[in-house]
Amino acid sequence: MLFSTFTMEKTLLYYKGGEFLAHRGWHHRRMYHKGDYELILCIKGPIYLQIGDMRYTLNAREVLIVPPFTTFYGYQDSPGDVAFYWLHFFSQHKEDTVTANEDDMTATIKSSSSKKRQIFLPRYFKLADYEEATILIHQILSIHNELSFIEERDYLVSALLIQLYKSYFNRPDANEDSSRISSLKEWIRANMSSTLTVAEIAERSHLNPDYLTRLFKHCTV
Repeated sequence: MLFSTFTMEKTLLYYKGGEFLAHRGWHHRRMYHKGDYELILCIKGPIYLQIGDMRYTLNAREVLIVPPFTTFYGYQDSPGDVAFYWLHFFSQHKEDTVTANEDDMTATIKSSSSKKRQIFLPRYFKLADYEEATILIHQILSIHNELSFIEERDYLVSALLIQLYKSYFNRPDANEDSSRISSLKEWIRANMSSTLTVAEIAERSHLNPDYLTRLFKHCTV
């Protein structure tokens, strides 16, 4: 899995951005980035994009980070209407691309005591906190040079990537959730003679009832 580094000793530099909408049959034109990164957040897909020899299919709430000095393009027409946010930005540091196992990278980050202000983001991932990310994107896109300091957008882009980083590496562990639900199912079977409510089960598992319901559906559907 490919991860990009982003060093936060200085802010990232906003370049340009927007929201793109297109109808059925669209594909991304061929582009080359001259030193800038591009973050694409899919609102409605699928969108078919190729970076080098790697192909990606973006669906709603999925993110693709296109690295600098890279040619990318749409390798296939989208079968329906598409929509996505796009942001171009620069780093003020020389960044790296790291190939690592997802679980190994997560374990390394969670156990690291390094004070270096550097974050890692996978090239392609599913966004957990979609609403928080879109709020930041809307703030970035709503700022106009003639009424504000351009530096504000630099800080907001940096905040966006930090939020994506925290969301990705703090996401719930699927194996841990499945194990917890399996234990609860066993406990429910052992107490079938009782009239159980969601509130009682949530209290027993130390979870919010609404969250427990969503988690149970996610792990058993």
